[in-house]
Amino acid sequence: PAARFGHDATFLMAIWFLAITNVAGVYRWSQAVGWGVFAVGALVLAGVLTVAPGAANVLMVATVALLVASDTWLRRRGRASSSWYTVSLAAIVAGTAMFLLGRTGAPLCDPDSLLQGHSLWHVFAAVALGAYFVATSRWRETESEGTGS
Repeated sequence: PAARFGHDATFLMAIWFLAITNVAGVYRWSQAVGWGVFAVGALVLAGVLTVAPGAANVLMVATVALLVASDTWLRRRGRASSSWYTVSLAAIVAGTAMFLLGRTGAPLCDPDSLLQGHSLWHVFAAVALGAYFVATSRWRETESEGTGS
C-alpha cells in the first residue's frame, strides 16, 4: 500500500505542481499564494489517495485536465517555448506507448525481464514533465519580475 501511494502521489503532485504554476502565472498570484494552493491541493490529493487508493485514475484525469486547460491558456497567449514543448509532447506520446505496452499482460510486461515497459513510462513521463516545465518557465520568470514576486 505504501509503494502504491508513493507511486501515485508523486505523479499526481508533479502534474498538480505544473498546473498550479500555470494558473498562478495566468492570474498573477504571488509565490506565497501559488505555494499555498499547491500545498492545499497536495494534501487533498494525499488524503483522497489514503482513503480511496482506487481513485488514482480519476485524480489523474482531473489533474491532467487542469494541466491541459491551463496549458491551452498559455499556448493561446503565445508563452511556451515551442522546441521544449515539442520535446514534451514527443516524450508523452512515447511514454503513453510504453504505458500501454507495459501493462499487465501486454508485450513489454515480463516480470523476469530487466527492461520493463512501465519503468520506461516513468522515464518518458519525467522527460515530458521536465521539458514542459522548461517550455513554460521562461514566461513565468518574466511574469514574476513584472509583479514583484
